[in-house]
Amino acid sequence: MTIQNPVELVNSYPQVSLTVDCVIFGFDDNALQVLLIKSDLDSFENQLSLLGDIVKIDEHLDKAATRVVKQRTGMDHLYLEQIHTFSDVNRHPGGRVITTVYASLLNCKDVHLKILDNDIKWHNINDIAS
Repeated sequence: MTIQNPVELVNSYPQVSLTVDCVIFGFDDNALQVLLIKSDLDSFENQLSLLGDIVKIDEHLDKAATRVVKQRTGMDHLYLEQIHTFSDVNRHPGGRVITTVYASLLNCKDVHLKILDNDIKWHNINDIAS
């Protein structure tokens, strides 16, 4: 039996992008809110998006999610829980992308968004679900 060099073996794997998306839920006077941002991708111009980014080659998934929230909102020390991975082959227009989703639930009154780029703001879940 031939044992392959591990670097050569990994280099023979198909190229797949790995991303994280963060779903930040908040309660505000008994109304469920979700934190959304305007997409910065040209193909999704003026559409709302979750907070997300590509995972860096040397980055742990949990750290990537924490980085995304910090970079997009200025919030740190936010509890995030990994809840699901989406891996449908044709789910992203850019090619093969696997996305791991993290979620958090907090009281909107207890947080202050320090960064407001891309029109980031709270949206009532009932307003966007219909």
